[in-house]
Amino acid sequence: MRTLRASFRNRNVRSAVWILLCFSLTSGVYLTWLYHLVDLVGGTWADRISMIAGYLLQAAGTGLVMYGIVKWGEGICRRFFAPSAVLLIAMCIPAAGSRSAQVVIVSGLAVNLLCGVIAGCYLYALFSYTGAKRRGTVFGFGYGLSSVLIFLLSSPGEDSFLRHPGVCAVYLVLAVLCIFLSRDQLEGRVLEEDRIHEETAGQSVRWGKERRTILTALFAVALISFVKNLGFAFPSLDIETGMRPEIPRLFYAAGLIAAGILTDRDRRAGAVSTMAALALPFILQVAASEPVPAYLCWGIGYLFFGFFSVYRVVVFSDLGEQTALAALSPAGLMAGRAGDAAGTAICLAAGGRRMLILSVTAVSFIAAVCLFFVLYRLLYESGKRTELTEQEAFEAFAMQYGLSGREKEVLGSLLEGGSNSDIAGKLYISESTVKYHVHNILRKTGCKSRADLVARFNLFRYPNLRKAYG
Repeated sequence: MRTLRASFRNRNVRSAVWILLCFSLTSGVYLTWLYHLVDLVGGTWADRISMIAGYLLQAAGTGLVMYGIVKWGEGICRRFFAPSAVLLIAMCIPAAGSRSAQVVIVSGLAVNLLCGVIAGCYLYALFSYTGAKRRGTVFGFGYGLSSVLIFLLSSPGEDSFLRHPGVCAVYLVLAVLCIFLSRDQLEGRVLEEDRIHEETAGQSVRWGKERRTILTALFAVALISFVKNLGFAFPSLDIETGMRPEIPRLFYAAGLIAAGILTDRDRRAGAVSTMAALALPFILQVAASEPVPAYLCWGIGYLFFGFFSVYRVVVFSDLGEQTALAALSPAGLMAGRAGDAAGTAICLAAGGRRMLILSVTAVSFIAAVCLFFVLYRLLYESGKRTELTEQEAFEAFAMQYGLSGREKEVLGSLLEGGSNSDIAGKLYISESTVKYHVHNILRKTGCKSRADLVARFNLFRYPNLRKAYG
């Protein structure tokens, strides 16, 4: 028990647990609504409603969070989160229990919008609360263990517990826990004296200088998601025949955790693995013409989905940090959901004409690969010098600015996203001593805030972004 409490004091562990609870809440409510929707309107219409309209509304909800951050500042996530979680539970009741198809559709679409808002909030927290070196792992474990939790929740009996309206009581408990922990996640850095990304006036300038990279990333993620969904566009038809989607989502857990660890070890390896996963649509389309069990197709699909999910989140969290644009952090999910919806729409419009779908998939795949390599060059390659490893960049940074040994220790913890209390506990010094060292580091480097310090350090890791800071 003491070990568990000690682990929970770790910033990254707390973040992973909160993401686990948030995603368990949103994905559980979504699956409960989807089950009920399939029962009422059938698999084909359920796909149209859930994977086109629903995904577009999830993108819209995430976009609302981004707009709120730009318009009113980062504190908007604190004000958005709790009302959104409460409204999600309120909408879950008719979405899971009403016998009217119209009520279920309308309340379910509201559920998707609120899921997007909640996702935008926890992706912002991942960006602002978790150090870059652990961002993929935290997200991967949070999402992955959530899939395991949903599987365990659904297991009792032959029929999934997620099908029964009574599961809304469990979602209420999850919502309460999410709201309770959100204060730590969404206020952790805002309340510090060096408020992250406090210079909002400079954001438009940085957006202008990094516009090409940001727009390329948006289109690349949307196109990759579009191609991915061309091979997995009719899942509700399987649900209609008795498939339980929470079971193959265990493969999703494995893919998420593996992708998170790999991406944190080497961003470039994570990106290349994501592109390799674009073979998925071809695999699934070949499997669809063979007597392959639906569970196997879903398992393969979700295993690959883990790499897409981690990639689109980490890319935009890193871009948000490197450009000091906090609103960018949820953009990967927004672009991904838009691409998912477009891929489903094309498959539904094709009406089962396999050669047409394969042709569209092949052309889109080539376009996605070309766009990916443009993005890869913008993010990871430098025209002037080879990108430094993280340790090389750290040592070069410390040497250039003449940091002492203790200042280097403080800097290392600070770059991992540690607060003053976290750093004090890790180095066995007082918080006032930490503040003293942080002040000296900022003075020596000429930075005005911790955000500026992190951005300046990232120039050693990603030298091609130097133009963004003159």
